Amino acid sequence: RLRRRRRPRRPPPPPFQRHRSESKKRTANRSERERASRQVPSWFADRSWLTKLGSRHSEVFRPKVALMQAGALTSHHRDNYGTLTWIKVLGGRQLLATWSMADGDATPGLGDDDESHGDAPFPWATWAALPSARLVLLETGDVYFMRPGVYHRVHTLAAKIQLFGEWVGAATFPAALHSATADVKRPHCLKACETAIKMRDIFLAGLSAELDAAPRRRRDLALCDLAPLRDALALKGGDALRALRA
Repeated sequence: RLRRRRRPRRPPPPPFQRHRSESKKRTANRSERERASRQVPSWFADRSWLTKLGSRHSEVFRPKVALMQAGALTSHHRDNYGTLTWIKVLGGRQLLATWSMADGDATPGLGDDDESHGDAPFPWATWAALPSARLVLLETGDVYFMRPGVYHRVHTLAAKIQLFGEWVGAATFPAALHSATADVKRPHCLKACETAIKMRDIFLAGLSAELDAAPRRRRDLALCDLAPLRDALALKGGDALRALRA
């Protein structure tokens, strides 16, 4: 009988080689995020409270690049964290169907309080009758801003590549809080969320940044005594919120 000669197993790469390849991947991912960040105006990024979070959490909200093939269709949903979503189309075409959170929650089949809505045919006739129903065509070069809590469904008409990200600020915070509160009540709505990020943290980080910038933007605020607010913010977390209320 002839015995098959077993091929010798290739030894695993030395630890320093594994670390080197992992380091290359991290470097590539970091450079891609940095390239995406450079396409966002600094004044726009600076006004977002999300950039005021600690480095570990703000990393979640860095601008991202999406590539999608023609014909791709999403089920209807709201974006998490109660953020305003912005999109910059670098190439391709897409059609967005949007409607307000109030209309969606009040209309069967158009909200997200039911986990099974993704399996049912989309009720286009019901959607078209909503006061807030809108169709938005986005093409190369278009920039689109979507308010917090807006339900939407995306149809990719031609293969697309786009830059997108999230934004939260003082002007949008009430709507953001309303949408994020709904996420907590409907856990199935959370899509790959970092649960350690709380709206409380976004609010406190943003308020602290607004206080730092206020005297530079309005001279009359430079005369205000901001010390009590700063003392309250220094408490962090729930203690800070209670002190702010007081």
